[in-house]
Amino acid sequence: MLSKKQRVTKKDFPIFLNKKNSFYSKNITLKFIYSKQNLENTKFCFIISKKVLSKANKRNFLRRRLKFVVLKNKLKIKNGFICVFYIKKTIISTSFSEIEKEVLFLLKKANIIV
Repeated sequence: MLSKKQRVTKKDFPIFLNKKNSFYSKNITLKFIYSKQNLENTKFCFIISKKVLSKANKRNFLRRRLKFVVLKNKLKIKNGFICVFYIKKTIISTSFSEIEKEVLFLLKKANIIV
């Protein structure tokens, strides 16, 4: 589980909505900004709508998988970013290893991972 310091809060969203950069993959969209207020940690948020997965337990299961990928690569991640992952409907039939590759690809493309 991500610590409270690593989660995006309601206070962060107005900052995030004004300026953001985006990168896309087949199943995931990454939107991020560099925050001067948040220099000690990088914050993450995973958004999965009910249209993607209607059951809450499946949405939470997928969220836990995504958080695990981020925590597994915690030491490689640079500080000071706010990252929001939007999950697409095509992720339902994707394996964990492919999801992990996509998340790491997006983070590398955004220059968030060293």
